[in-house]
Amino acid sequence: MIIATSGHVDHGKTSLVRRLTGIDTDRLVEEKKRGLTIDLGYAYCSRGSNQLGFIDVPGHTKFINNMVAGVGEIDFGLLVIAADDGPMPQTQEHLAILNLIGVTKGAIALTKTDRVDARRVAEVTEQIKSLAMDTFLSQDNCEIFKISNETGDGIEALADYLYDTSSRLESKSATGFFRLSIDRCFSVKGSGLVVTGSVLAGQASVGDQVLINPGQHIARIRGIHRQNKPSDMGRAGDRCAINISAQGLEKTDIHRGSHLSTKLDKRETERCDIALHILPDEARSLKHWTSVHVHFAASHTRGRVATLDSTAIAPGTTGLAQLVLTEPLNLCVGDSIIIRDQAAERTLGGGFVLDPVSVVRGRAKPDRVALLSKIKTAWDSRHVDITLKSSIDANPLGVPISTIENAFNFTKSEIEEHLGLIHQTGKPIATLEKASSDQIYLSEDDQLISDQNLKNLTSSMSEKLQSLLNNDKQKNGATLSQISSMISNKLSAGVATLAANSLVAKEKWSFANGLYGLSGHRAEMSSAAAKLWEKVEPILQSDPIRPPVVHDLAKTLNLPPRALEKLLSELTKLGYLIKPVSNRYFLPEGISQLELHVHETSRLNADGKFSVKEYRDVTQIGRNLCIEILEYFDIKRITQRIGDQRITIAKQS
Repeated sequence: MIIATSGHVDHGKTSLVRRLTGIDTDRLVEEKKRGLTIDLGYAYCSRGSNQLGFIDVPGHTKFINNMVAGVGEIDFGLLVIAADDGPMPQTQEHLAILNLIGVTKGAIALTKTDRVDARRVAEVTEQIKSLAMDTFLSQDNCEIFKISNETGDGIEALADYLYDTSSRLESKSATGFFRLSIDRCFSVKGSGLVVTGSVLAGQASVGDQVLINPGQHIARIRGIHRQNKPSDMGRAGDRCAINISAQGLEKTDIHRGSHLSTKLDKRETERCDIALHILPDEARSLKHWTSVHVHFAASHTRGRVATLDSTAIAPGTTGLAQLVLTEPLNLCVGDSIIIRDQAAERTLGGGFVLDPVSVVRGRAKPDRVALLSKIKTAWDSRHVDITLKSSIDANPLGVPISTIENAFNFTKSEIEEHLGLIHQTGKPIATLEKASSDQIYLSEDDQLISDQNLKNLTSSMSEKLQSLLNNDKQKNGATLSQISSMISNKLSAGVATLAANSLVAKEKWSFANGLYGLSGHRAEMSSAAAKLWEKVEPILQSDPIRPPVVHDLAKTLNLPPRALEKLLSELTKLGYLIKPVSNRYFLPEGISQLELHVHETSRLNADGKFSVKEYRDVTQIGRNLCIEILEYFDIKRITQRIGDQRITIAKQS
């Protein structure tokens, strides 16, 4: 269990940790000289297999940045209050920060009880209960331990409580990609660079590759210390020291707030939407475009708050806001944010991330605000599936699954499990008709799109195709790329195919010769082709499976063969004719009859195989034409040649 001390300066946090662990966490010369904790200190102790890890944070207001860096991912908040002073300004601010980042377990250590009488202890105890009201340290959920770091009174009782709580602590889920917020970086002779920090999510093992941001450095894990002990892996909730190596990587490339991840294409956030709560003791509302300091885990930057659902957020209330950051942070949905005032003198509030890659324009539009409200409600209720679907639904043309991986820190398989995806491949596209309104689809090019957005897209594509065919009466259809370009250059080929296939499956569109058309639509012929069609159709209908060759047809019509071929090609493109062989044009019904004869011939033999001769005997057409027709059916996957014989290919249902 990882425990963070917190509280006002000189209330005995470091001495208490030393009493519990035997370790002095003040490691800096300046700290020992001034008797003041400046930076984060770490200590560990154990009973059997049960281990406690302490992060000792500075209590002075000047070092609040270091304090926030230390409590980013902890299991337990230990608030330390001196009995002689009682609750002080940093006591209140530290408690507010722990509460804002979502700490749920904790206790209070009332130190220096040897310096005051019982009346003072009782008085401060009541002050503490009042202070802790409406926080995670409320009376129903908190123990107050009366401690003397000088005499050791109360230390054993506190230790027993911490070990007991640790033994009942549930292991954190190690889902998602490994994320570690770096709070220290140093060199070890013979080993190289070592970074330390709290593991926010996932797990990593020795030998894994990791991305270091900012800088986009790719490194390899050479070794791991987990809770101060060598280990092959580190996982969510651990304190880890990780030995990393990469060609050209220097200690100066890494600083407090750098981020380690096994998501090697992790993108940083320059603006994010959050649910922002302003502390109730603030004197005034937080106005739009207020300049603030922004803290996440060990990261710290500046930014501005753009309020979204109101012009200001009142003290004690929660509103929707967008943070526009001066330097990017590595954020995911659900990450806890702390904001402090422009002078970095006090904590204003905090909240959690709703969208780590927010929009530049239209951030306060009603539909955008409604979407963020929906995401907030779902995340508050721990409905991850709804949160995911809402985020995907915000993208009308679909969104790359890699973007959702980055936003939620979920692997592709975890996303699929949460969403119950219907893939374009592997399932009949007809399932689109049976899908629920919140169904999500995954296209062949790994784009996610919601059922409603897909329906909206198919409607738009149909309108564009109708418009295109209305503008050119001699067109029978259009390529998918032509239709897609009329929608948006951001529409992926996979999503466009998914939409087109659904329209074909519902028989609203047709597909032939690489062109998509509207069902029932037939393009108009040119005047020359129309005149020819009046003459050609009766000739071909007289014997649909034995049309004349082009040269003989030209003689019959008294037309030059080249001119005739040009007009016949136009009729073929329009779907009136089919050209399965090099020198003959068939009516579609002629090809259908020949296909029926294929199945008729196949049934002559028990094994379904048949020869060219058997097909010729059934159709009563010439051998050479039989060979050409069967080769055409081979290409169309109606038949399959096996040596000198053929079989029919069953159509997929």
